[in-house]
Amino acid sequence: MITKIIDPLKSRCQLIDFNFTDAKVKVEMSPKIAVRLKGILKNENVEFKDETIDKMVEMFYPDMRKMIGLLQQYSNTYGIIDNEIFNF
Repeated sequence: MITKIIDPLKSRCQLIDFNFTDAKVKVEMSPKIAVRLKGILKNENVEFKDETIDKMVEMFYPDMRKMIGLLQQYSNTYGIIDNEIFNF
């Protein structure tokens, strides 16, 4: 939280707002997050369904770290990403 940072330190830094809750930002960022997750899965040679990743982004947006962690746990256990990931 910005209020917990002392003023001398704030004066030496630039404030960047990472507010991903705005609807316009969500519409712009969701497809980019899905593409990134799919790229990671392809790079790791993990089979997946596009609609599963799209649904995951919709459910867990904007927490990409949670999405990557869940994908990693599930793929290590089952070797594939399918709709059962939502029951994991």
